[in-house]
Parts: sequence; structure tokens; C-alpha cells
Amino acid sequence: MPAIDFKHPRYQLNEPLGRGGMGAVWEAIDLETNEMVAIKLLREDSLADRRLFESEIRTLGELRHENIVRLLDAGALGDRLFLVMERLRGCPLDEFLDQPKPGRLQIELLLHITAQVLLALEYIHDRGIIHGDLKPSNIMVLEPADTSRPMEESGGPPPSDAGPAIKVLDFGLARGSKRLTRDSLSKISSGRQGAHDGGTPLYMAPEQIASTATTERSDLYALGALLYHIIAGRPPFESLTAALTRKPPPPSLEKLNKACAPKLARTILSFMEEARHKRPSTAAEAAAMLANAGSLAAQKPPTSPRLMRPVFIGRERERGLILQKLEEVREHGALQSLRLVGESGCGKSWLLHSSGLKALAEFDFEANTLETSFRQERDGRGGLGRILLGNRDSDYSPGFRRRFSVDTREEPPSEAPTESDFRESSNDQVTAEAAEALRSLARQQPLLLILEDIQFATETEIDLLTRLAAALSDSPILLVLSYRDEDHQPGSLVERLGKRLDGSGHPQPLRLGGLDDNALREYAEAVLSPRLPAAPELLETLAARSGGNPLALHQALGQLVAEGSLVRDSGYWNYTGKPAGAAPGEKMLLPLNSLSAVRKSVLIAAGIINETFDQGLLACLLEGEDETMSIPEGTAGLVASGMLLEDSGGYRLAPGLDLDELFNSISTKQTKRLHKRLAKLLLELNEAPGTRLRMRIAKHFELAGAGEDAFNHYLDAARSGAKDYSNQLSRKAYEKALELSPGNNRHEILRELGSLHLSCGELQSALDCLLEAERGAAILPDSDRAGLWNGIARTLHRQGKLDEAKEYFDRCLAIAGEDTRALAKTCYGLAGLFFDQRDLGRARKHFQKSLELYGEGAPPRDLVPLHLGLALIERLENHPERSISRFKKALGLARKTGQLLDIARIQSNLANTYRTLGEMSAALEHLEESTRIRKLTGDRQGLAVCLNSLARIQTQRGEFQAALETTESALEIFEEVGDPKGIAITLCNIGELLLLRGRPREAREALERCSKLDDENDGTPLACNILFNQARVEVAVCEYERAEKLFQECLRRLPAGRKQGLEAHALAGLAEVFLKKEMLEAAEDALQEARGVAQDGAGPENASELLGLRMRLCRQRGEFEQVIDLGRAPDDNEVGPYETARRALELGAAYRDLGPDWADKTEKYLERSIKEFEKMGCPVETSEALGEFSLYWQLTGEETEALELLRRAETILSAGQLGPRRSRFTETFKARLQ
Repeated sequence: MPAIDFKHPRYQLNEPLGRGGMGAVWEAIDLETNEMVAIKLLREDSLADRRLFESEIRTLGELRHENIVRLLDAGALGDRLFLVMERLRGCPLDEFLDQPKPGRLQIELLLHITAQVLLALEYIHDRGIIHGDLKPSNIMVLEPADTSRPMEESGGPPPSDAGPAIKVLDFGLARGSKRLTRDSLSKISSGRQGAHDGGTPLYMAPEQIASTATTERSDLYALGALLYHIIAGRPPFESLTAALTRKPPPPSLEKLNKACAPKLARTILSFMEEARHKRPSTAAEAAAMLANAGSLAAQKPPTSPRLMRPVFIGRERERGLILQKLEEVREHGALQSLRLVGESGCGKSWLLHSSGLKALAEFDFEANTLETSFRQERDGRGGLGRILLGNRDSDYSPGFRRRFSVDTREEPPSEAPTESDFRESSNDQVTAEAAEALRSLARQQPLLLILEDIQFATETEIDLLTRLAAALSDSPILLVLSYRDEDHQPGSLVERLGKRLDGSGHPQPLRLGGLDDNALREYAEAVLSPRLPAAPELLETLAARSGGNPLALHQALGQLVAEGSLVRDSGYWNYTGKPAGAAPGEKMLLPLNSLSAVRKSVLIAAGIINETFDQGLLACLLEGEDETMSIPEGTAGLVASGMLLEDSGGYRLAPGLDLDELFNSISTKQTKRLHKRLAKLLLELNEAPGTRLRMRIAKHFELAGAGEDAFNHYLDAARSGAKDYSNQLSRKAYEKALELSPGNNRHEILRELGSLHLSCGELQSALDCLLEAERGAAILPDSDRAGLWNGIARTLHRQGKLDEAKEYFDRCLAIAGEDTRALAKTCYGLAGLFFDQRDLGRARKHFQKSLELYGEGAPPRDLVPLHLGLALIERLENHPERSISRFKKALGLARKTGQLLDIARIQSNLANTYRTLGEMSAALEHLEESTRIRKLTGDRQGLAVCLNSLARIQTQRGEFQAALETTESALEIFEEVGDPKGIAITLCNIGELLLLRGRPREAREALERCSKLDDENDGTPLACNILFNQARVEVAVCEYERAEKLFQECLRRLPAGRKQGLEAHALAGLAEVFLKKEMLEAAEDALQEARGVAQDGAGPENASELLGLRMRLCRQRGEFEQVIDLGRAPDDNEVGPYETARRALELGAAYRDLGPDWADKTEKYLERSIKEFEKMGCPVETSEALGEFSLYWQLTGEETEALELLRRAETILSAGQLGPRRSRFTETFKARLQ
């Protein structure tokens, strides 16, 4: 062992004795007494380490027991903590492992040693200390010279002459592990096989391996395991996997060693039961069981009951359902979620952490497990950040780390910032990185992701969860969410999350009710020591008081034990008199008279903290309150009574406690002192707290009466929350800052709060704040007033109050002066205003002016919206090539900023522009990129927009059924996210597609629903699109007069800025109606006007449609050769299958009317049109083509063939919703055949 720098004035190191998990052990001489001692050298991790160390030392220093190594001294030298213990002479018990299997006499000797170990365990367990690392090397069998301690010093009887005395090493320090740093004091271990978390794997209980809370029964498990190992010559489980899964089970001891009596073998195995409540409840009970199994004299059984720590009982059905879901995830490779819901204290955390669920998931289903709670720990961490940043294999961006890291400090850049330094922690970027990190964990094996206490999640975290659920839909992940029933209130974030999961097809919540009668009985018998059956009268009382709620049940038992109401009665536990305690749902009244001083102090501190805490924070908070206080004893007693809850994250108050009387027992001054000390501690322990922790610190300063400190920290929390999208927390913090504001900067806080409301879409709240700020900002500099007015103008613009918005923008311009940034922002605001008014010339002018003012060196995030606005203007003015160039400029800038949402939007716009040009391959390429980003970021609304765009491309390709299914998927998403505008647009598209599929009745219903929604929505109306599609429905059912009126109304209501694509389509629709009515001149006029609009840039789809109608007009005029010329002319753009089939129909009919010499051409084109229309699933067009073909066969004298085609057409029309068209078809074509 290397030399250690330890120069102490009293202790001189001699030689190393060994090394444990967190410390080296040296022999040393005490220069004051000239005696040999053993010194263990440790390192402190933090202020909390030192405080807890001091608290633990006080506790250990008071331990006086014959079978416990004595602590002589402790202290600190520099940054090194040290313990001074008595120097023991003897050999550790693990030397038994190097010997042959023990015989009967040696087993008896081993039982004598075990009896002394149990005396030591009983002694420390009574004081709230759990060893946590009991193993052979921590049990020292003393040489005879070391066994002569006087009884008055030991606290126990002198050793028996039947065997040697022993000392147990390393008490207490392992117990502090998960309440402190989880990697410091808990790792002290001096045996051969030190574990990484305060235990030794061969002897660790399942709950300790799974990192859940350890109890006294965990020590008894370890004792049983080491006894088994020594007697059998092998450990009961030879790996962690075997210990957790119990596969294979440990062989019977008497088979491995015939010297072991069967009863003793069964007793030792009972110490190692997987379920904690099936093990002995106390060391005294374990000693009695061993005495009964061996030849030792049994101890006198205790006469008074003792309440043990809570245990897990029942819930086999619920655990099975969770595992069943995990199997489905593994089988199908897709995400599933399960919400675990129940009232406070119903056992949600117990089920997730103490039922063996995680061990089964890992070893039976080969699943990774990640878990976190949205409660805060001492350092403010909690929620998704804990597990995401814990994945060291992920290379997260700085913005991502800023979002989730509690330490938000940024080191100064070593060089000039690059473009990537401008990347912000935007929701889409964060979702993409988080999704990729979790997806990578689930690639090789399923992932069980446990997220507890969702009710404490922030608005941002709920949004991220819903996005992740969408982004990871194709990954093998089981997402288990837990929350309390009482937190699922209307309008709450929990309700919002539930609605989104329900809308996404995730199953309804799994609700935990009360324990059934058998489980209630088993629980009562498991936690009362000594173990006796519970009398029926006691069980009835417990059921009435607890309602089967496990926590309420434990608290009721605690009250009965505290007041002495439990008695032995004919071998049963029964009660006397009326049991104390609250009825189900009421607050629990504390039995203050039965609480020791230390428990009262710990409970007061827990009430002050009011969040998850560890013993380190508790030690710091209670420093100076009571020097004799033992924090482990206090916390252990409160856990046993059900007043504190304990898990791997630390301790927290049990829900339903009424602390009023307890706080009334101390002075207001003391309460304020504790709040102020806690606030300062949280700052001292966390140099750069995050938003939630800042809120806690501010609240404690406020409760301490330190108004100025509270104000400053509320304001810091508000600004931090606004930056990391924690909008709900930020709003609360701003409101508290306003409440405590000294007054001189109130207008600035109002302006910031108004901007936050605006970013959240809360327009009226934003305007109210900004106008109030304006009233108090008369003396502000012009630059500050310009920023304030700009915010008011943007808010008014979004409210649709365009004139008032322009007035405020003009005010900004008037005082901006030479402030180019203020001028640029104002010009951008005006540009958006003019764009919405469809004053495209002035909009372009102001977009360009803003670009000039910003300059090319401006941050890309400022330039992206300007180029995007100019690109949209170019597209509206029918300059697609210039629009594409500008979109690509915006795309390049967006890629530099890393703003995925901007990239996705630009890609969608590029896809739509290429689609209108007929360049479907390019359109699909950009759309696929946009869709990929939407899925990656969990942007459900954006994904629905992409699906609608994809459906338009599928429509132009003639894939009408696929387009209909795609659009229906978009509708489901819009309905899920609650976007009424998106729902209306999608319903309009569905109406169009239903019509193409020959379902006019359903199309009409969809359009009527769309029209109703459109009337309720703000913004640009869809009325013209709806009228156009309604007109086409009337054409499909041969109601031509009604169709003509609807087309005319559509044209009349078209706004000036939209008289292009839709206008050309409506004019084409009128032309079709006129052709049906044989009004050829009117059709000619409509087509001429439509052609003029199309030539202005309405797009290739209009040109193809108009060409087909021109061919029909020429055919009806008898200009057959003109029809053929038009149909065979080359097309500059890609023509879709629908228009190709229409041209084939017109060409076939024209060749037919030219005469029998063109029979081959007639058959070729008409057969092609029938085949294509059938393939696309267009019954109206298919029947029309069949009718035209039947006329051909009639002209050639093939009457049978002609009638067969007519019957086919009639069958197609009869099968759907086309009864009126069938009648008109039969009438028209049969008349022509005659």
C-alpha cells in the first residue's frame, strides 16, 4: 500500500492493515496513551459529507456493546476524515471459508458466534443503524486476551465459556450512503470483496442489489447468506443474476453438509427469503429461531410489540400486468405506455421498486431499466434530466446540457464563437437528442423507463414526454408513469398528458386500490414483532381506519403501538379500546407525546425541507440545534412509524401528515431561522441551481421573512425558466417577483412576463402586462420604450388588431433613431403585418429593409424568418423558381442555427412548391426530410401537416386510397393535439378524396363538418375551398344547377390575393358543368378565362386539367382531329395518372367517332382509361369510360359486348353512394345505344 500523507500530532501510522471500499486501515500508535489503535482514513466529498460524518461519529461514539468495535476518536486532517478504533487481535470469520466444511461441533461454535452477532445487530437496529455490509471479513473472532471487557462498559453480558468472543466492524457508515452522495461514506468496506454501493454481492439482499431502501431485514439476509456459505462451503447464489432471479434456488444445506440439522437448514434459508416480510423481523426473533433450531439456550421472548419498517405485500396482479406489457414491447418492438395511478400511500413506489419488478425485467426479459422521479433531490435534480445526463455515451449539445443540468454555469469560450454556439436548447432540438439517446439504449434490448411522480413535472417536461412518446413510437420501450389520483384535475398538466396518451391509443391507467383482506392480514403480521397472528377484531379496525391503503395501514399500526393499545391475547395480537387514528382520507394526527425529542426535531426539519432529502442535508440543517442528536436513530424511528417514507433517493414526509401542532410547539423565530438556514444551505451546496431549485430557495427566503433575497431568487428563477421553456414555473416566479418587487424595476418585470405570455400564445395576458408596463415606463430611455412598444405591437398583430398594431410599430420607428437593431425588428414586424393583409409589395419592402439593417453578419436565427417571408411572397406572386432559391437560402441559415423546427417548416414549403411545379421526386425528397424531423422531435402537429402534404402528392399520383388513409391519419393527430384549423383543412381534403373514391354522401358530411369548424375559427377562412368541393360533390350526383351556383359563389368570394390556383380550378369546374349541360359557348368562355389565370402561374395541375376539358369540348363540337392533336402534344410537366387516364378516355372516344378505321386506337385508349381508373379506384370515371366503350361495341355491331359493359358500369355505380348518377348514366347511354 503506498505511503499516505497523514501527519497528526497524536497518532503515528505504523503499517497498513487493509483497504476497504472508501478507506485504508492502518495500525497506529496513540502517542498520548502509548496504545496501539486502528485508523481508517476517508475522504469527504462536500460540506454535507462533513456534517453527516460528524453526526454519524456522535452516534457511533455512543455505541457501547461487547460485540461492537469501539470508536475511540474521529476528526479531520486537511481534506481527509479519519476514524480511530480499538486495535483488535484475532482472525476474521472469513478464514472459516478456507477450511473444510464444518462438522457438528464446529456448527455449534458457529452458532455461538452468530448469537453474538445478533446481539450486536439488535443493539444497533434499536438505534436506527443498519450495517449494510455484513460479511465474514467484518466479523472479527478475538484472541482470548481481547475478551475481558468489563460488563458495565459493554452494555451486554460477558462471552460464554462455550466459545470465543467476536466484534462486528464497520457499523453505521454504510447506512448513510444513499442519503448522502451515494458514492462516498456508504462505500466503506474492509473485507475481501468490497461492493461498489456499500455491500458485498455474495451476501447482499435482493433489495440492496436493486438499490432500493435497505432495512434491518437486509442485515438478517446477509447473516443467513454468510452462515449458508460457511456451512455449505459455497455461497447460496454464485452471481448477482442468480441472487435476484433465485434461479437456480440454493440447494438444501443438509444435502451439502450432512452435519447440518434439517431444522437449522430451513431456519437459515428463511433468513434469505426473497420477500422481506417473510424473513425474521428483528435480530431477537432471528436469535430465537436459531436457538430453537440448534442447542443454544433460547432468549426470553419480548413482551411488548415493536413496529418494523414498511414492507411490500401483494400486488401480484399489477406486477404481472406490467411484465405482460414488457413482453408485448419485446415481441412487437414498439413503444407502449402504462400509467400507474392511485391515491397517496397506495404503494405505487413500492410496486415499482420493492416487488422485484426491475430484477425480473432485467433478467427474465433482458431489459435495460432507467428510473427517475420528478420530485427534487437536495441538488434540485429530478425528472428526465437525471437519466438523460446519466447516459455518458451520448454526446449532447451545450444547449441540451443547459436545459437539464442543474449546474448552468458556462465556461468562458477559449476562442471566437462559431455558428454552432448560437444553437439554443429549443424543444425540437432537445427532443431529438433525448429521443436518440433513449433509442440507442433500446436498440439491443428493450428499455423499461420508469417515471414517477408526474404530478411534479413542469409544463416543459410534460411537453417533452408527449413529444418523446411520439418520436419513440417505433422503439421497444415500456414507459411507466406514476401519479396520484388527486392530481388528475381538470386543466392540470397530468390531465393534459393523459388526454394526449389516450388520443394516441395508449391504454387506460392501471389503478391501485386498497389491499385485500389477505394482504392486509399478511402486512400486519409482517411488521409487528414478534410475529404473531392478528386477531379478527384488530384486522377489522385496521381495515376501517386505512381503507386498505398500505401507508395509512402502517400509520394506524404505529399509533396503536405508540399508545400501547396492542396486546398479546391467546397467541394473537389484539387491541384494547378504540384505536386512535384518522379515518381514510383525513390527515393523520401526530402522537406528539410518544415522539422522542430527536424524532420531533427530525420531523420539524423534514417539514421545513418539504422535499426529498438525505441525511447529509438534515445534518447541515440541524447543526447546532442539539449536539446529542442521532440523525440515523431519528430517521429510522420515523420511517418505522410511517411518518417518513424512504426510497433509494432519500426520505420525504408521508402524505397526509398534519404538522400544525408540531410547528406550533416551536417559536416563529426558530421556524424562520430554519427556513433561512435551509435556503443558504441549498445555495452553498449547489453553486448554480436550476429553475426549480431557485424557486425552492426563493420560497424558503420568503418564509424566513427575507423579502429582498426572496425577490432576487424568484426573479432569477423566472428568467431561468423562460430560457429553458419551463413556462409554468417561470410565470409563477414572475408573479411572486412582482408581489415582492421593491418597485423601481416593476415595469421591466412586467415586460418580461408579457413576453413570456406572448411566447405561450396567451395574448390577452401578454397585452395586459405590457400595457401596465407602458404606464410605468414614461421616463424610460427611448430604446427601452421601443422594445416595449414592439412587444405590444406584436401582441396586437396576433390578436388581429392590425390598425392598433401598426400604430405601435410606427411609434417604434419614430423613436428608434440610429438603433439599427430596433429598426430591423420593427421593419420585420411591419412586414408580417402587411403580409397578413396581402399587401405583398409593402411586405417585401419591409422584409428587405429589415435584412439590410441586420446586415449579413447578423445571427442566422434573426435572418431565417426574413428569408422565409420573402420566399412565401415569391410563391404567392407565382415566381416558384425565385421562391425555391429564397427557401434554400433560409434553409442554409436554419441548418447553421440547428433549429430543427425551422428546418422542417422550410422543407415542407419547398415540398409544396415543387409539387405545384409537378416535380414530384423533388417534392418527396424535401417532404421526407421534414417528416423525419417531425417524428424525431415528436412534433405531432407538424407531422400532421406533413401527412397532408404527402396526401396531396399521392393524389396527384392517382393513389387516392392511400391519400385518403394518409389524410385520415393526419386528422387523428390534429384531433389529438386539438388544432381546430388543422382539423378543418384536413376535413376539406378528406371530402375531396372521398368524392374521388365515389363516396359523395360521406364527402358532403365531411365538408359540412368542415364548414361548421371554419365558421368558428379565426384567421384566413376555408370557405372558398369548401364551396369548391361541395360543388364537385353536386357534379358527381348530377345536380348541375346546384353545382353551377356553388362554383359561382366560390369565385365571387375569392379574395384578391388568392385568384390563381383555386380560381382556375373553379372556372374549370364551371366549364365541366356547362359541358354536361351542352352549353358549349359558356364552357368555351370559362375555359378561356381559366387558361388566362393558369398562364399567370397557377401551376401545372391546372394546365393538365384544362387540357382534358379542352379535349372534351372539342369532341362535343365534333372536332375529333383537334382532340387527337391536343392529346398527343408533348407536356412540359409530369402528368399524373388521373389526367393521363382522362386524356386516354377523350382520345379513345375521338378515335371511335372518327370511324371504324381507327378501331385499334379506340380499343387501345379506352381499355387504358378503364384500367387506370379502376386501378385508382375512381367509380365515376370508370363507369364513364365503360359507357364510352359500350358505344364503340354497339357501333361495331357487338350488342352483347356493349350491354355487358353497361351492366358493369351500372353495378359499379350501384355499389356505392352514386344512385342519382346511375339513373342519369342508364338514361344517357341506353338512349345513345338506341
